[in-house]
Amino acid sequence: MRVASLVSGGKDSIFASYVAHQSGWEVSAYVTLLPEAEAPMLFHRPNAAWAKLQAKAARVAWRAVNLGAQDDEEAALERALSGLRVDGVTSGALASEYQRTRFESVCHRLGLKTFAPLWHHDPARHLRDLEAAGIRSVFTHVSASGLGAEWLGEPLEGANIPVLEELGRRHRIHVAGEGGEYETFVTDAPHFASRIVIDKAHTEIARDTATYVIESARLEAKTSLRP
Repeated sequence: MRVASLVSGGKDSIFASYVAHQSGWEVSAYVTLLPEAEAPMLFHRPNAAWAKLQAKAARVAWRAVNLGAQDDEEAALERALSGLRVDGVTSGALASEYQRTRFESVCHRLGLKTFAPLWHHDPARHLRDLEAAGIRSVFTHVSASGLGAEWLGEPLEGANIPVLEELGRRHRIHVAGEGGEYETFVTDAPHFASRIVIDKAHTEIARDTATYVIESARLEAKTSLRP
């Protein structure tokens, strides 16, 4: 099976691609939409352009398509996937029916299969599975009660996971961030040949949100790869 992975830079899209990799499929490309709009319906915006480094780390091609604020998101996705020599496409959809069905609609028109290996994973279990698998990410956007700017740049692992679970219970937020409560950027994964080092970033704070904007980052070789 030869697939492309929709990769936003965040934890779920990278984890879904890793699952495909572990299943013995050939992941030939990462495909990223680069939205101009502040809150696109289908795609992750903060730091999406840095997915180029993730593709290099995973040793796959990277295809990026700009998505203007007035552009139709499904049409842009169709442009991004058109011409790829693959059998299917992976996505990191967890619980968003809106997202999953639109991805499926686009892929159906192109004659591609769709794979959402994380679909309906238990949110709390999902966070621990990410950590156990070796997916390392940092918070890059927060937009929910209990999640302030102090979370930005912090790792989604270790002691932060039970704190996030408690915030989920207290504020009734989706602990895996599927409702847009937070977003992440993956700096390392088991199938990456290199890890990503963020050298410089700054924080932008709006009325109800805060964003960690990566200014410079680089690849750093790892001494060995996990199987």
